Amino acid sequence: MAESIELATILLTDLVGSTRLATSVGPVRADELRDEHFDLLREGIEAHGGREVKNTGDGLMVAFTSASAAVRMLAGRSEEVEYESVSELELKGFPQPVEAFAVAWAPVAEAPGAGRWPLPSLLRSVPTISYVGRERERGLLEETRVAVQFGARRLVSISGEPGIGKSRLAAHAAFAAHGDGFAVCWGACSEELAVPYEPWIEVYAQVVENAPQAVLESDVERHGGEISRLARNLSRRVPTAPAPQGSDPETERFLLFSAVAGLLADVSASTPLCVILDDLHWGDGQSVSTALPRC
Repeated sequence: MAESIELATILLTDLVGSTRLATSVGPVRADELRDEHFDLLREGIEAHGGREVKNTGDGLMVAFTSASAAVRMLAGRSEEVEYESVSELELKGFPQPVEAFAVAWAPVAEAPGAGRWPLPSLLRSVPTISYVGRERERGLLEETRVAVQFGARRLVSISGEPGIGKSRLAAHAAFAAHGDGFAVCWGACSEELAVPYEPWIEVYAQVVENAPQAVLESDVERHGGEISRLARNLSRRVPTAPAPQGSDPETERFLLFSAVAGLLADVSASTPLCVILDDLHWGDGQSVSTALPRC
């Protein structure tokens, strides 16, 4: 039987920066984005008569019977996407250099929505397994998230016996919020420690680290350096921030609470904000009363 000879164009795709993506948005959301990426690729491939040869992990090898279908099928449907020739490249497995095209794409950090604030480090190590059960609770959290996106303020308490999955439920709610463009901050109380404002110290270190410079400078202008009682990194972001005012304990607490509420309000004015306080039942009285309902 005679061999069949076919002219084919091979398209190789690659999801550039996949490691950085996982670090920025967390492994669960990164896998979701990768799946969405492949779904879009396969939709275009099928529409233009391509044949998927293999999955390379972060990309696809695809065969087309024409060159035009392979080159423009990903970028031609959107006027905002640009592509340009990057000359000929030496590709493994090809005897001759092959002309390659670069498709410009906005990095996650520059695009609206997911990735504007990095996830707290604790959430980046959550296993990438699917969440099963708790449909009612997850539905309530989703309703809350939607309400906040439309300008509402919500306070949700997750309670139950030790070990039933409260922290994991909160973590998956945080992933969903981050995927919808929320700035997510996470603080936790420790059973062994009795540190005043312990979870808020973690939260405000994250807020000060990632808040826009203009927001921080505005907060310092109105509240001085009061927030540095919780966030020691304030002086690095705003070197001109003064030291907190010295006064009696009640006055100092009032000034701190005002700064806490003011900074959260300023941040949430431009970015929906999700603050999670884990194991709050171990928190001291000052941590529990630190003005979140006032924000």
